[in-house]
Amino acid sequence: MVPILKKEFLDMFRGLKALIIVILFIGTSYFSSNYVSDLGLLGSAEESAPILAGLRLLIMLLGFLFITTMSHDVMNRDVESQTIRLLVTRTSRQNIVLGKFCGIFLFWVLVLVLSFIPLMIAGGKPYLLEFLQLAGYMAYASALTVLISILVTKSKLSMLVALIVSIAFPAIGMWATLQEGAWHYLAYAFPVLYLIKSNFLIVVPLLIAGMLVTAAILLFERRDL
Repeated sequence: MVPILKKEFLDMFRGLKALIIVILFIGTSYFSSNYVSDLGLLGSAEESAPILAGLRLLIMLLGFLFITTMSHDVMNRDVESQTIRLLVTRTSRQNIVLGKFCGIFLFWVLVLVLSFIPLMIAGGKPYLLEFLQLAGYMAYASALTVLISILVTKSKLSMLVALIVSIAFPAIGMWATLQEGAWHYLAYAFPVLYLIKSNFLIVVPLLIAGMLVTAAILLFERRDL
């Protein structure tokens, strides 16, 4: 699993898209921290909210899009190129899926770590809870992207499906979060809600990500290569 993880992680840095995304994340955090500091909001009762607002909004609206755009073909490209037949002779299918997922997720964790550096300097605190919230969102999106790449066997089609999902999931999540009554419970299936709630519920996206990865493994183990 580790060699696959390492390869996927390093492959994420290839190309202009990765550089643009890293700059965008760090730039958003930097300007957000400077803006909040200039307004003197760091000492407010909800001090973590304003300084993280820019990064939180960026991830809420575009996090899914970034992840699916870069990794929509993480599994099906190897199937199409027949590379997967070589991989399955060297390791288990479970390790392939786990390695792919962990490689993608670790890339986004690194992006988050780099993005939090300006925030920690400006705020003078680690913002650990907020980091875990955003990391959970990324884990959810990464796991769903791997599952899509297994369900959709053609890489060109998976790009279209991933684009639809990257728009629909945040939109439905935000809509359900704002609803009252029975429709509000739909929000618990989407990661948007957990960017808002600062309590033990932040572990739920990680649990859902685990279930999505498990589903991906089960599907991939039954697939003819």
